[in-house]
Amino acid sequence: MGKYTYSDGTTPNICIIGAGFSGLTAAIKLKKDLNISSFQVIDENWDVGGTWLVNTYPGCACDIESHLYSWSFEQNPNWSKAFSPHNEIWEYIRGVSRKYDLYSHIKFNTKVVKTEWEESIHQWRVTVLNKDTNEEKQMLFDLVINGPGALRLPNYPKEFDSFTGPKIHTAEWDSTVELENKVVGIIGSGASAVQVITDIAPKVKELHCFQRKPAWISPRDQRDISENTKLLFRVFPFILRLYRWVLFLLHEILHSVFIYNSWLNKEGKKAKLHQPLFSFDSFTEIQWYVVCTEWLHISTLSEKFVS
Repeated sequence: MGKYTYSDGTTPNICIIGAGFSGLTAAIKLKKDLNISSFQVIDENWDVGGTWLVNTYPGCACDIESHLYSWSFEQNPNWSKAFSPHNEIWEYIRGVSRKYDLYSHIKFNTKVVKTEWEESIHQWRVTVLNKDTNEEKQMLFDLVINGPGALRLPNYPKEFDSFTGPKIHTAEWDSTVELENKVVGIIGSGASAVQVITDIAPKVKELHCFQRKPAWISPRDQRDISENTKLLFRVFPFILRLYRWVLFLLHEILHSVFIYNSWLNKEGKKAKLHQPLFSFDSFTEIQWYVVCTEWLHISTLSEKFVS
């Protein structure tokens, strides 16, 4: 009898909520490491990817090097850039999903409405909504793995309910809205805001940026990955693994900049890495605004838009 089977030889019936990185990792590990295929992945979107599917705002990319921001067991020697754009990350996720035949396990356009533990039968009762037919149904599972993510969920501050102009959230970008020659206000100074600002700054008439507190920032060492480097990674995978470990260790070391009064924290303040990123302005005559919700890697910005 296998270690992960019941006494009757069956395996647990498992529900995985979310088809982003977290949910897909759980699915892959169940198949690859535990030899369990009795699972269903439930996602309310039309494809895998989670945040990398729904976030399509201008400049959308990862602020961690792609050779580190990827599955350790499915390293990709073919990243085009050090910090890859969202569409390349999405295609990577789709490719890995196809490799492990995850699509056959996924119910798309299906939203989990409620999960309840039924003590009498020792199972989870999961209520789902089919977004295509608007029909609800219930399913029973032995285990539930929750991985819906948060960066795909828009959050519109109630303080801006009275704003009468168009509102765009980075998690629900409306590509039909023309920003050229408009007065634009951006709320927030996180990774999404930094990327949007970098992309739209040269196009808009005026750009007004609002932030609650200064962010930690540093220049982003964006660069193309040469074909020779890709070939080296493909032919000698251990070099790719070594490079990934170097990136990991560097990030672990730099994390201490966030520890109050540590040496790197003090040096970061001296270098003015913790400061207001963009100028503060009045919100009175904004025609459009974009809502955006770390240590941030900053691409080159025109001095016109930096305080």
